Amino acid sequence: MESVEEQLSHLRRLAAELARHEFRAEVVTGGRRPYLQVANPDVRELSERVVCQPASDGTWCFLWSWRHLIGTVDDIGMAARRIMTVLRSVDGR
Repeated sequence: MESVEEQLSHLRRLAAELARHEFRAEVVTGGRRPYLQVANPDVRELSERVVCQPASDGTWCFLWSWRHLIGTVDDIGMAARRIMTVLRSVDGR
């Protein structure tokens, strides 16, 4: 069974990493499962939900809302870079 506390811990770590790069990232709870709402600070329309869950091998991973893998919780920096790359504007901001 997935641990909500573990999900929240990983999502908060990712939110802190994204905030270091001035991206808006807010952990949202209260629904079926917690998620991270991430937005480009320059273009708020560029936003997405990120979830965290264990893979079949037990490794915790970050996934887009459509369940495509972003990366594992063991490499927060890489996961944050992928998110920032996807949410950047056409002019690179």
